[in-house]
Amino acid sequence: MRFDLIKCHGSGNDFPLIDARALSLGDADWARVARALADRAGPVGGDGLLLLTAGDEDGRAFGMRMFNSDGSESETCLNGLRCVARAGFAATGLTRATARLKTSDALVVRDAEIAPGVFTVRETAGPASLDVAAWPMHVDADQIVEAPLAGLPRRARSPRWRCPTRIWWRSSRRSTMPNWSASAWPARRRPTGCPTAPM
Repeated sequence: MRFDLIKCHGSGNDFPLIDARALSLGDADWARVARALADRAGPVGGDGLLLLTAGDEDGRAFGMRMFNSDGSESETCLNGLRCVARAGFAATGLTRATARLKTSDALVVRDAEIAPGVFTVRETAGPASLDVAAWPMHVDADQIVEAPLAGLPRRARSPRWRCPTRIWWRSSRRSTMPNWSASAWPARRRPTGCPTAPM
């Protein structure tokens, strides 16, 4: 089977993205596609596979599915959501929409460019569940709020969390990646702690 795809990047994660609104493959088939396309040793590679899915009668303009590189399906990936939102905006002509995720919704809005040529999307996802039984982990608690988890560092920090959203696209036909050099980021807009080069 052949797919048209876009290779996209959102704040440090890169993905092949497929417009799946008119495609009907089962979960097992999408898992195989994800393993093939997201394989870093393969011709495309990525952190997973993103699918732009159709909207629904509940007012969601479009949806997102995200398959990890091992073929498992993730509930969401907010960096991937920014990429899917850009594709959804292009497909629908919208600049603000509610997107359907696996277990929730997200509001996505086209924001002003953070630097020339940098497509910027703001997202608000939720609601988040505090029901530990629904999480993909095993702990002896009903809720975990403001509590350390065994095996994890007490305070995990990443400067990338404070960085602006950056999205680039590369289709199979044309490259449209902006210049990601440090000079592309105006010093007054670059948040403290952000790298000066692409991740």
